Amino acid sequence: MKDKDLVYRERNELVALLSKIYPSHLSRHTKEENVDKDYQWMICIHFPTGQGRWHLRKREREATRHLKWKQKCKWDGHSTEEKYERIRKIEIPNK
Repeated sequence: MKDKDLVYRERNELVALLSKIYPSHLSRHTKEENVDKDYQWMICIHFPTGQGRWHLRKREREATRHLKWKQKCKWDGHSTEEKYERIRKIEIPNK
């Protein structure tokens, strides 16, 4: 396995874990959006602090079998930095 593939696999496993904690679903770009065929799938997570979406390749979907598909997942315009800032702002209750 290539280093880049390993990094994405690890990231996808962590995103899949987050999708088990927060309301989430799979979504897919439409043909009109003209996105690379290999990256049309997305995990959409609705955090208390806002939306987060991650692209994943079709072959990487094994970690997301628990998610239902929902075509309507309107991107709220967040940047990658905003997405991770939203994650950093999540308050975790006392353990």
